[in-house]
Amino acid sequence: MDGYSYPEEQRDDPGAWWKMLAAAMVIVVGLAAIVATSDLAGVMRGGYSLATDGQFAVQTEQGDTFDIGDQRGKVVVVCFMASWCGPCRQQAPTLQSLYQRQMDNDQFAMLAVFVNDSGEDVRRLLIGEGLQFPHALDPQGQIAGPMGVQGIPTVVVYDRDGAVALVTHSASKAADTAESLLGG
Repeated sequence: MDGYSYPEEQRDDPGAWWKMLAAAMVIVVGLAAIVATSDLAGVMRGGYSLATDGQFAVQTEQGDTFDIGDQRGKVVVVCFMASWCGPCRQQAPTLQSLYQRQMDNDQFAMLAVFVNDSGEDVRRLLIGEGLQFPHALDPQGQIAGPMGVQGIPTVVVYDRDGAVALVTHSASKAADTAESLLGG
């Protein structure tokens, strides 16, 4: 006896455990098939997935509309971050460096989307760190949520065809990928 009292019907049927295991496997395989064929499967790049195809539009703090669909022909970097996020603050200089190197390149676009953040806190961060890249606020997570962003920082790199080339938590990986796609 292993210290566990098995129900009477399981003690009498030695194949009961195999039947339960088989039923559990059928359920797991069924759920995996549903997820794989649904929008939940999303776009998988760099070991991280988006819940959508990565398409969105947003009003920037600079007063422009940034529609990812209008960026075809460009390599685009979108970083989901927050002023209160330590790793985001650590990676911001890498993003600023990328932006400064490429800001005059008409084949490049970049946007930081500040998630669950206030405009005042974002302005303080931008001024304090000397960050100049275009940015937008997503105070309620209306962009990040539907896209399936599960943590910040999350950086999405789009290729010239508008397809998601990389989704990562690393600004340096994103910068390397963007510059590689730009041919540099």
